[in-house]
Amino acid sequence: MKLKLIVFTSLFLVQTLISQNYQTVDEVNDACATLGFSTNEDAEIAVDEMMDIIGLQKNFTIQECPNINNALAKNIKNSSGNMVRYILYDNDFFNRMDAKAGNDWAAISILAHEIGHHLNGHALNNEGSNHEFELDADYFSGLILSKMGASLEETQSAIQTFKYEKATSTHPAKKDRLNEIERGWTKGYNYKNRIKDTGITKVDDTDIPEGMEPLVQENYRKAMNGNANAQNNLGVSYRLGVGVEKDYNEAAKWHRKSAEQGDVFGQNNLGYMYEYGYGVEKDYNEAAKWYRRAAEQGYATGQNNLGMMYDNGIGVEKDSYEAVKWYRRAAEQGNATAQNNLGYMYRSGYGVEKDYKEAAKWLLKAAEQGYSTAQSNLGIMYQDGTGVEKDDYEAVKWFRKAAEQGDASSQNRLGLNYYNGQGVEKDDFKAVKWFRKAAEEGDASAQNSLGYMYKNGNGIEKDYYEAVKWFRKAAEQGNARGQLNLGLMYKKGTGVKKDYKEAARWLLKAAEQGDAQAQYALGAMYYNGDGVRENEDKAISWFKKAARQRLRLAQTTLTKLGESW
Repeated sequence: MKLKLIVFTSLFLVQTLISQNYQTVDEVNDACATLGFSTNEDAEIAVDEMMDIIGLQKNFTIQECPNINNALAKNIKNSSGNMVRYILYDNDFFNRMDAKAGNDWAAISILAHEIGHHLNGHALNNEGSNHEFELDADYFSGLILSKMGASLEETQSAIQTFKYEKATSTHPAKKDRLNEIERGWTKGYNYKNRIKDTGITKVDDTDIPEGMEPLVQENYRKAMNGNANAQNNLGVSYRLGVGVEKDYNEAAKWHRKSAEQGDVFGQNNLGYMYEYGYGVEKDYNEAAKWYRRAAEQGYATGQNNLGMMYDNGIGVEKDSYEAVKWYRRAAEQGNATAQNNLGYMYRSGYGVEKDYKEAAKWLLKAAEQGYSTAQSNLGIMYQDGTGVEKDDYEAVKWFRKAAEQGDASSQNRLGLNYYNGQGVEKDDFKAVKWFRKAAEEGDASAQNSLGYMYKNGNGIEKDYYEAVKWFRKAAEQGNARGQLNLGLMYKKGTGVKKDYKEAARWLLKAAEQGDAQAQYALGAMYYNGDGVRENEDKAISWFKKAARQRLRLAQTTLTKLGESW
């Protein structure tokens, strides 16, 4: 195609024409006439096709100016004093661009870029280029060429010929421009083929699957006709089984259609499907890819999800600094999950210098939005006095807010506050209430706590069998205190038949996790030969482990045995 066209004032940083500050139509006409003005039918055809695609009339005049070695979008006054929009271009310049790029799309992309400037009103102030204007026009160029049938590589081919990489005062960095073109291209992805794939332009009621509720039917109609938002919504309906029978395969299919059009919600949701293997084979690399696409368009949830991939090294190489970067972008948009995650990074010193005050600041932002995990974490900060002044009452306040939302960890902590009378009046009955709520949600620490209350009859009638039941639940989840207590119940035969071997088995599990009491109790089992073969060396070894953790009983025992620790 021997078509060739333009770019806004300095797309290629060539100043031959731009340095001549044409202010009137006559000046332009005189200059172009001197250079040998002519028209280009291919250019007009290409422009007409673009305007048909977007459904607008041209609000500018295209004019060829040979030998200017550039292209320009500019508003110029006519003889009546009115502003006329112009696109000026050098056809030979575009021929050379196509030759460098190795395809006929390079010049068309430049033309589309320039049209984008005019349709966005960038030339109205005659102030020239800036980063925002250039990226807007790049996005438009990508969008139009995708609908015209160009591949992404063809759409980006003109920019790829640039030798400069870094940003200038008027133009963004090359990579940023390529990213914006890709974003536009994705938005308009395969427009013609998408309509062809559906086989229809209007969905008849007989085409709608059975069992859909009215709202889902409407989304289905729109989705079949290419509406990206409706495609994503339809995917959500299938994924959750709302208004239609749950079907992960259908959910993934519609999220993909939406995502491939550049819809950030569809991209994020498709990433989610890949991360958890819903409707597609689990693929962390694909999940990270789609999260990134949503994130780079500024979608906060996608940014947080991408941050979590970097935080955990899933689908990407683990990188705490990248995690912090994406958490921060989402947090600054008000995303509560990201605010909590950023607070955690500051509290832990991962990817950023440890700063408890900054941690508390971000946790508070998330907590005030009602995010229960942040409320729980903020409660811990107040209870420990890290980043904020120690305040048990304030800690209880935040634990309660999270607990009332069903946060099991906070329910357990609130139970401990009631049991210890910390920040609240001591109340064993309320302690049991909150322990039970958390225990029934599967919180191992709360299960152990509830078992302890049953064992000792605190706030509830003493019941060794119930105590053993809850100790076992905690122990089987790997809770060291639950393992210790279950081992002691077997050793004493309370609530369960006495069994030294079972006692030693559970005590060993707790001892290996570093529980000092379990280490001492296991040492005693070896010393006496209860449930294990008598072995004084092993007994002393376990006593020493407990003693080094400052367990007084272990230290006293070793002293009696004439051993140091």
